[in-house]
Amino acid sequence: MLAMSSPEQSPRQRKPSEKRPSAPFEDPSARFVTLAPVKRPRVSNDFSVPRYHHGRDDCTVSVNPTRDHGIWEGWGTSLCWWAAVSWETPKPDVIADLLFTMKDVIRFETTTHGTYDLPGLGMTIARYNAGASDPGHAQMKAGKMYPRRMMPGFWTDKEESDASKWDWDRDIQQVDMLRKAKERDADLFELFSNSPMWWMCHTECPAGSLSGIKDNLKRVHYKDFAHYLVSIATTAKSKWDIEFKYIAPFNEPSSTWWKMSNNQEGCHFEHGSQSQLLKEVKDMITHKLRYEATTEKSLESLLRNLEIAASDENEYDQAIDTWDSLDDAARDIISKINVHGYQEGGGERHTLHEKASESGKKLWNSEYGDEDATGLSLAKNLNLDFHCLHPTAWIYWQALDSGPWGLVQANPKDRWAGHPNAKLFVLAHYSRHIRPGMRILSVDSKDNNSVAAYDDREKKLVLVTLNPWHVVHCIKYDLSLFRLAADSAEIKCWSTDIDAACVTCGKATSKPMAYMQEDVDPLGSHLEFNHWFDSKTIKTFEIKGLEPRR
Repeated sequence: MLAMSSPEQSPRQRKPSEKRPSAPFEDPSARFVTLAPVKRPRVSNDFSVPRYHHGRDDCTVSVNPTRDHGIWEGWGTSLCWWAAVSWETPKPDVIADLLFTMKDVIRFETTTHGTYDLPGLGMTIARYNAGASDPGHAQMKAGKMYPRRMMPGFWTDKEESDASKWDWDRDIQQVDMLRKAKERDADLFELFSNSPMWWMCHTECPAGSLSGIKDNLKRVHYKDFAHYLVSIATTAKSKWDIEFKYIAPFNEPSSTWWKMSNNQEGCHFEHGSQSQLLKEVKDMITHKLRYEATTEKSLESLLRNLEIAASDENEYDQAIDTWDSLDDAARDIISKINVHGYQEGGGERHTLHEKASESGKKLWNSEYGDEDATGLSLAKNLNLDFHCLHPTAWIYWQALDSGPWGLVQANPKDRWAGHPNAKLFVLAHYSRHIRPGMRILSVDSKDNNSVAAYDDREKKLVLVTLNPWHVVHCIKYDLSLFRLAADSAEIKCWSTDIDAACVTCGKATSKPMAYMQEDVDPLGSHLEFNHWFDSKTIKTFEIKGLEPRR
């Protein structure tokens, strides 16, 4: 996507051909449906069946507890660029509570829109960005980068002695948010890079090369870049008490928009260059383990457990091409395939999953964002990921950002934070209920609008279903492959009417009608139930007291 005309308005670059309106997903046949004059509530708390129903055809959702797609590792967010801002209202602690706790109510004070009661999202993953810029250095070329997207790097210059050119007092806000995340529920940390340090680049500009189609990292600095990344990981352990699990050295490396005229840090890497750099990073971890960690047990443990993730391509199809193009040694080094979700409803998700599975690699959707504030696009694409990509973690790009991109509307340039977008409440249905350690179960239905997860220890089944259509819809849930673990099962339901959420987001309220717990009939011994969904509604069911049939 080409950069938008106004500053700070284009959080992620995509090809112009990929720019699609983020309108709610619509079934073309729904345009010709005439609903009977049945009065329905604006928020769906009436579960009775309309007598004259002419909405979507009923759908059966069957859940198979004997087939799963892996253990869920968690939900998360990238910390750059929003976490590098010195927010005043709301306070950073409140932002951290919203993102990294499961508190039922967060009193979220905005700059201009009053105070909202918001649910904690329960994220447990934080992706920390290794900066590449030094705006105060006379030789660095800033190009057209926005100031807030120039993340301060720690290795300022290699021209003099090594130790004198490292400044670990930079990037205070992002590091502080990293610590706050750990103080709450976050326990999985990934270090990622958008670009090498500016002085390692051909253009001396961390936004990219002249054309965007050539590598910007000088060959003579491959080892330096590897040293930079691994040194941040070791220093984070000793100085910040943060233990990174993964290093991800690339960010959309096959994309061709990483040029000096871009507004953010980025670097193109050819496939052969990626293979070479992956080996350099692995060799640097081995070197530091052998020569620098012999006297410090915590550092030795960090380096032994430190893994490499790649290649964080923009599209699923790009990720497939990159994986196929890496040499065998490079693929062996990678323990986790990262991919971004900007291909939205397109791309060969299933093929990428198969390649990761056949290679014994974990698979994350390590970055997703969109321009649809309602959350319909988020839910639709997330459901496609669950059904076809089968990742074990999912990361949102900018938690606070301009317009529809953020979970909360914000302008980092002037530290303004406004009202939440409806997509925050939609995401809560997934992140608050599908928790780390749960198995993602196989779901059989004629659409991809339902996902299921199971907690073996608590004997709890979680069902999340989206009705993206403009008409009512009845879902029949078939849980016959389960059995009651006791005399009865406890069932709870949460609901978000997305239209109502969009309205309630515009004004502060202590009781938002955007994420509501609802009464639901008890689950009978037959383990089947029908549930009616209003138009554009997402619901979550937690059913405790079920276990797989043996």
